[in-house]
Amino acid sequence: MIVVHGTRAFRDRVRGPAVTPGETSTTVLGAWYATVVRWRRPAALLVNESTLLPLVMPLAPAKTLLDRLPDALAELLYEHRVPD
Repeated sequence: MIVVHGTRAFRDRVRGPAVTPGETSTTVLGAWYATVVRWRRPAALLVNESTLLPLVMPLAPAKTLLDRLPDALAELLYEHRVPD
């Protein structure tokens, strides 16, 4: 399970289950922090807690962002030549 801690602007746009205190990510990379970047087309900026690896992805449609996150993350790690 990927845990995403979002800013208020992020949580207002991307609905999902709230992170409870003490909840930890079950992935090797750990938790992610997210905010909204207000460009011409809004984007989500996610930064990994332990590596500070950034991931920028389109915000729209915000409703499916958390569902699209694993595929975007896999693509990012592939581009950085991280082994499977």
